[in-house]
Amino acid sequence: FGSSRGASKHKNQAVSLVSPCFHAPSREPGCPAMVGERSRMMSSTTSMTRVQSEGSTMSRTASGKLRKSWRAIHEVDTSRQAVFPLHMDINLDKFAESQQEANSRNIVKKVEVRRNVAFDAATGKATVIRDIKFKNRWYGQERVDDPKAEFDDLNFARAVGSDLAQIYKAYPGASQLVRLRKPTSPGAYTAEREAWMQAFAVNQGERMKALLVEFGVPATSVKVSVEFAGPNAPGGMFQFVVPSQSF
Repeated sequence: FGSSRGASKHKNQAVSLVSPCFHAPSREPGCPAMVGERSRMMSSTTSMTRVQSEGSTMSRTASGKLRKSWRAIHEVDTSRQAVFPLHMDINLDKFAESQQEANSRNIVKKVEVRRNVAFDAATGKATVIRDIKFKNRWYGQERVDDPKAEFDDLNFARAVGSDLAQIYKAYPGASQLVRLRKPTSPGAYTAEREAWMQAFAVNQGERMKALLVEFGVPATSVKVSVEFAGPNAPGGMFQFVVPSQSF
């Protein structure tokens, strides 16, 4: 190079050839590096704007749905608030009744498995299936026994009494224990003998009631009566009527 001034000029040119925006790239709009940087920044800004726009749209949509859902619930609650508490009380009562009925039916099923008693929930009537025998008592010209009943098989009678007591526990309340008598022809017996036979049947019912009381049935809840048996009379000749909830 001819002079220092020329050398300096050529040196600056050499630097400019390597990097035209080396000295101040941020001030050179035409700088390739700056163009790429700006392009990247614009792309990033556009993406962020798009995300923000979509997010705002989603927020507005979700907010709109939320407001609609709240409005619908509010309207339903407002329309039902006068009757809703009563509706809940009725459901709870029905649930308690159904649960109690289910427990009662489970007790009855366990009793019927032993095949001493059959229960009809439609009538609340428990029928003794198997024959319960009492020791014989005599009424005649030679002698007249006291019409006091005594079980021929006390253990079996206690088993039947226990089953009837379970029926009462399933359906507690005022109950009736019916002792069935075999029907007689009119005029077949004298009035005295008929009265004796009726007293004997009543005492048989009282003996069975005593077993029920022994197994926990309140004595005041059971009334003993005597009726003539029909053609389809049960073998045990006893019926126990309880206040079933089904009839």
